[in-house]
Amino acid sequence: MLASLIQVPNLKERIQQGGLVGYLIISVGLIGLLIALERMVVLGLASRKVTTQLASNEARKDNALGRVLSVHDENKSADTETLELKLSEAIFKETPALNRGLLFLKIISVVAPLMGLLGTVTGMIKTFQSITLYG
Repeated sequence: MLASLIQVPNLKERIQQGGLVGYLIISVGLIGLLIALERMVVLGLASRKVTTQLASNEARKDNALGRVLSVHDENKSADTETLELKLSEAIFKETPALNRGLLFLKIISVVAPLMGLLGTVTGMIKTFQSITLYG
């Protein structure tokens, strides 16, 4: 029983057993984690600035909500349709900065399980080749 416990691979050996596909999965996971952390920090700061803007009565240009509200303040005399178009344009200008990097996270969340499946299939192929070779 002790001999079988000694033969259990540790984390480093498990990673080495994964081969190229295992290293790629770990790399993609780390890239996804870095993107997620960066987005969490940036969106957290933006959320804090928007919360501060909600408490304030005047629009400030240091946050997304303030920039959208300033468009309203600059065009108070405009008719409703023009104001709506200008506000939509201001929102469309703010959206890409807030959504940056999310497409990569979506792609990684789709690709990583497929890479895991690829690793399983290549491992099974190696296993069957060994069985064929040694009987």
